[in-house]
Amino acid sequence: TANYELIDRDLSLLLLKSAEGLRSRPKFVFLSSMGVVENTQNRYLRARADVEQAIKKSDLPWLIAQPAFISGSDREEFRLMERFGAVVSDGLLTGVSFLGGGALRDKYASMTSAQLAAGLISYALEDGAASCYLSAAQLRARATDRGQ
Repeated sequence: TANYELIDRDLSLLLLKSAEGLRSRPKFVFLSSMGVVENTQNRYLRARADVEQAIKKSDLPWLIAQPAFISGSDREEFRLMERFGAVVSDGLLTGVSFLGGGALRDKYASMTSAQLAAGLISYALEDGAASCYLSAAQLRARATDRGQ
């Protein structure tokens, strides 16, 4: 089984602590997940919720990205259930968008790792963007602005 506490939580908290120890005040960028809520029982989401809480309590400026499925042919590892979920949800969301649910599709549709990276880098380098959450729609829109 995956050890979300050790890898996803503890390593991220170690990085946060290290960043807090720097003289400069770097912007801390954390790739979390859509669906993170404070009292979740899901171990994957719980690990991310713990890190999000620590980041918000720190004195560093921060960005927390909460994308939906990250999918596409550019992924190095194949995750069957994630890929299946992305294909099914994107299909349903496309159908919903034809019925006027474009905002719902924009919020929950999958994105490629290139779109995610372009959106994250753009926000991270922006002077005014700090101490806020970034949704899949925001990241995808920023990536589109950058030609991804």
